[in-house]
Amino acid sequence: PFTAFAEQLVNNLFQARWEERHGAASALRELLSVQAGAAHVTAPLPGIAPTREEVAAARSSNRAWLQDTACRLLCVLALDRFVDMAGERLMAPVREAAAQALGVAAHGLRAVAPNDVLEATRRLAVLHAAEQWEVRHAAMLGLKYLIAAASADDGGEGGIAWRDAVYSAVVPSAAAALGDSHDDVQAAAAEALLAIASTGSPALAGEARASLAAKLWELLADIDELAASALPVLKLISVLYSRAGALRDLGGGEEGLEASMTSLRPFLHHISPNVREEAAKALEAVVAASEAEGVAAWLGAEDGSALPDALQAVLQAV
Repeated sequence: PFTAFAEQLVNNLFQARWEERHGAASALRELLSVQAGAAHVTAPLPGIAPTREEVAAARSSNRAWLQDTACRLLCVLALDRFVDMAGERLMAPVREAAAQALGVAAHGLRAVAPNDVLEATRRLAVLHAAEQWEVRHAAMLGLKYLIAAASADDGGEGGIAWRDAVYSAVVPSAAAALGDSHDDVQAAAAEALLAIASTGSPALAGEARASLAAKLWELLADIDELAASALPVLKLISVLYSRAGALRDLGGGEEGLEASMTSLRPFLHHISPNVREEAAKALEAVVAASEAEGVAAWLGAEDGSALPDALQAVLQAV
């Protein structure tokens, strides 16, 4: 019953007015969240079991429609340039809604064409190399919601291997995007990596994990305190250092940890309570990991130690 409505929504993705594009992408997201498996499929008559050929035809029709819709959503991500402001924060409502709809469509495609989701991931990685920051931002948003789709997989046949394959395709592009010149791209990249880091996937382990930690501390030292990327970067640091054996895996030594505290200190008295809270959690995670792994000499209160300065900043923020 939603076929004609869905077709109209797909066509409206390319309307000139951003409100229509945003509305179409948002409606597709909601529709596909409950109807992806039945998209473009004609229900059998009551009391009549479908034949094997009819089932195969239905699956083929469903796959083709989801593929076409995913391609159109990728086009929206590549072409949309609309931005808005909410307070001091930049918003991209059309790209955000299109990325969310793409994630929902990908979750539906997983059942009929898992390789198509991997291909969409690769296409978004290509978009990350675009000259326009809006396209790079859209690529990171798309990757973020494809990760959400992969994370929601029920782990059925080949599910874990497929999920890790999606993660592995995302990590290089998202890690590289942390060094982007636009902080909204950095923020979206950190949010994408946060979902992977939380799972403990082998796609973000070993050298890749250590390299990411070093890049995050470097980024934290360079970004403006009011940058959009501050909050997701701090969350990602907390997750990385909260895992068992974090210091062993991430490296850096005691000198590196003390330098990291210097980078963290300004965010402990940030204007935003959310940023202050995440900075405190990051501090807690690093200190707890140091104590748990016996790397605690740098925690001493000697003159010049970065930790007492950080704790003083916490008390001043109370």
